[in-house]
Amino acid sequence: MCFAASASFIAGTSLSAIGVAALRNTEARAEQPLAMMPLLFGVQQLTEGVIWLTFDHEAPLLKQSMTYVYSGFSHVLWPMYVPFAIGVLEAVRWRRRTFFAFEAAGMAVGLYLLYGMVARPLV
Repeated sequence: MCFAASASFIAGTSLSAIGVAALRNTEARAEQPLAMMPLLFGVQQLTEGVIWLTFDHEAPLLKQSMTYVYSGFSHVLWPMYVPFAIGVLEAVRWRRRTFFAFEAAGMAVGLYLLYGMVARPLV
């Protein structure tokens, strides 16, 4: 949400609840990765809410830890996960193969950004 802890907590809680409901209502196993996206984004938003709270309170270790968790979601997980979640739903063989290219690109981007996170400290 990028503007307040309370907004991040409200969004995170709401998205997590929607994600749990979506997971419970999946009929096919291939639908589960897509149904998990609101839940994962909810966890990301809850993490952002904690980061917002660390600006008002002196908690450098918590702030650094949550920054790495948040960046793991935004820079590593999403580029890899979104093409995968959509690709497993595709039933047409040639389109599924096309999604493989997007999955490979997402993996390359995610791993490159992970390397950047590990090689240089996040602030």
